[in-house]
Amino acid sequence: MIIGGGAVLIYGKKKGIAPIHAFDACAPAMFAAYGIGRLGCQFSGDGDWGINNLTPKPDWLSFLPDWVWSYQYPGNVIHAGIPIPGCEGSHCTMLEFPVWPTPLYEAVMALSLFAFLWSIRKKIVTPGVMTGIYLILNGIERFFIEKIRINENYHIGSLDITQAEIISVLFFLAGIACIWYFKRKPQKPVVS
Repeated sequence: MIIGGGAVLIYGKKKGIAPIHAFDACAPAMFAAYGIGRLGCQFSGDGDWGINNLTPKPDWLSFLPDWVWSYQYPGNVIHAGIPIPGCEGSHCTMLEFPVWPTPLYEAVMALSLFAFLWSIRKKIVTPGVMTGIYLILNGIERFFIEKIRINENYHIGSLDITQAEIISVLFFLAGIACIWYFKRKPQKPVVS
């Protein structure tokens, strides 16, 4: 995200595009890229999965394949878990217990949020608001997915919170501040 943001700023500067306009233009694409990246995490089994999910799949989800509810990541690239019986080769492990397939959930959420931002892009006329909406939605999505993802908890007073949850809260607050700031800022008339 940092390198992508830097690339957007450099490109925008070369083309004479104000940074906030460049960020607004890229906000929907950030969700699309994130969603596609999370599909890579799901397919490779890179360890970015959720906590154990030993509960049976609810009947109302019976139309979905079982791996949407819980998954053991057979052939994962980090060689986590137990050997797969009868498998030969370098990727012959799977998790001992099924887990929440959080990369899949994040991919679906991120691609849905891309579609949402894309659908409202022409309705937002104040520069900076699209960036603020992106930050808010990113913060909300990430905060709640972390509840079922394997993470190291930090103990801050009476709170048990993960680094990703702290970043999510900061994104959410930055998004609110961004919208507040740009909505209050006098706008220059657009010359056609």
